[in-house]
Amino acid sequence: AGTGPQGVVLKLKDDKISQAVKLDDGTSVFSLAMDGDALLIGTGGEHGKILRLDKTGKIKELFSGEGVQYIWCMVRTPDGNIYAGTGPDGQLFEIHPDGKYDMVLDTDENNLLCMTSDGKDKLYIGTDPNGLVYRFNRKTKDVYVMLDAPESEVSALALDQAGNLYAATAEAMPQQNQQEPAGSTEQVGRPEESNSGAPIPSAPPHPEPKPPKIPDPNPGEPDPIPKKLDIIPAHPFAKSA
Repeated sequence: AGTGPQGVVLKLKDDKISQAVKLDDGTSVFSLAMDGDALLIGTGGEHGKILRLDKTGKIKELFSGEGVQYIWCMVRTPDGNIYAGTGPDGQLFEIHPDGKYDMVLDTDENNLLCMTSDGKDKLYIGTDPNGLVYRFNRKTKDVYVMLDAPESEVSALALDQAGNLYAATAEAMPQQNQQEPAGSTEQVGRPEESNSGAPIPSAPPHPEPKPPKIPDPNPGEPDPIPKKLDIIPAHPFAKSA
């Protein structure tokens, strides 16, 4: 479990919690992934980095890209490459086993928040602030927008054995019944900055979707699961490196 802002990675085993590693203060751990017996740690702060913690407790820095402040997600593919979704410039990096890396996708999004793989050549990537789901072929570099969600963030993705992709979304907005003071210029959303250094304003809130009407369960029955809604795929759109 990665935490922040003291940069602590926790280990839970047999209901016991221990500290796996302590990084520098001011570091937040945003993503974790396994690399064989080693643990990959994606951090955020002044500089986003990928660290590799081996089973002996040694830490090695694998990646620190120019302008990268956040390593939001990581996927390791069977060929040994590591793919990192980053912010605040919405870039995807490919890190090779020899330590060299390339930027393979440069989007118009601020953050690539989550990612999953089909185990072959396709990566699925969720974004902020426009709530997109990209399908990216890491061999051909083809990009396709599968979903343009009404919410501003796609923060988690899961792919089942039948090939169905599930996306969890969120909308950054003030809490209900909470009014901002008159003249307030505080922005809601993630605190990244644009290339010019000016704060990025949040997108106007989308209308809140209405949940499906579900009948109450009978006594002793589990809660019913809402029926999945059909989503029409968006047209191809992205800026590739």
